[in-house]
Order: sequence, then structure tokens, then C-alpha cells
Amino acid sequence: MVSELSRYDFTNSEIDAKGAAYQEIVGINLRGDRGQYFTPRGVVKLAVEILDPKEHERVFDPACGTGGFLRATLSYMHKKFCYEKGLASPRGDSPAHQEIRARLKAFAEKHIFGCAGYLGHLFAK
Repeated sequence: MVSELSRYDFTNSEIDAKGAAYQEIVGINLRGDRGQYFTPRGVVKLAVEILDPKEHERVFDPACGTGGFLRATLSYMHKKFCYEKGLASPRGDSPAHQEIRARLKAFAEKHIFGCAGYLGHLFAK
């Protein structure tokens, strides 16, 4: 599956296509009973909007799985940066769009963290 999906460029896709494909293919086979839980995308988007992350804040997902919360945060920040610059669309190749992508990359490198393993046992007590 990974080799098939790796042929495509999903960089500018609105949704996390690889994560969506993984969740769809995995389906019932690896959910709950095997320790994998997928938060519905609408819930993820709402949670990020409610939290309204700021550029100076760190975002950590201790059980990021396919990275849905982290991806939603980056998408949210991308739209936020575009709004600040007065850009109608987050897509484009203008110098302003390039500047925003560089700013988003810097934000991701310094402020976005995830752990794919399960850490729930550390917080259970």
C-alpha cells in the first residue's frame, strides 16, 4: 500500500489522503480490539479550532497514529497565516504564498511533535 501511495504527490491536498486511505484500508481489522482508534476528522478539526493554536505554542500529540491532529493543526495554521496576509486561498505560488510555506515549515520544525507509540499507560494514574 505504501509503495502505491508514494507515487502520488499529496502535498497540496486539503485532507490527509494517506491517513484517510490507511484508515479506510485498515478498517475494522485494526481498530479498537488491536489498540488503534481513529478520531473522526470532524472532531479533530473542531478540537483544533477550539484550541486555536498560536505560532509560539508547542503542539504535542502523545498517540499521533496517522498524524491527524498534527496535520489538522498545520492546516489550521496555514489558513491562519494566509488570512493574516490577506490571501483568499492557501494555494498559490506567489512570493506571499512561498513566504507563508516557509513560515509554516519553521513552525512545524520547532513546534509540532508527535509520538506514534501508545503512551496512555504513563498518564493513567
